[in-house]
Amino acid sequence: MMTLTKDGDVHVLVMQNGENTIDLEFLRELNGHLDEVEKESDGACALVLTAEGKFFCNGLDLTPHRGRIAHAEERNRPSRPS
Repeated sequence: MMTLTKDGDVHVLVMQNGENTIDLEFLRELNGHLDEVEKESDGACALVLTAEGKFFCNGLDLTPHRGRIAHAEERNRPSRPS
């Protein structure tokens, strides 16, 4: 969840999702807010990106990719001599 506010030519986007991990939903919401900033701006403006909670951004959410990561690790593990 994010909120976007505006004060003059300064837009403030606050990330409010705890760890603020990046996933598809996060990117869609961020893109929507960036489109909104672009539409509302008449020339130069500023965008401040900030977050509530302990983390600004905890990186990419790898949860949906656990199976692929485990498979890649297994495939790339050196074989042991017989």
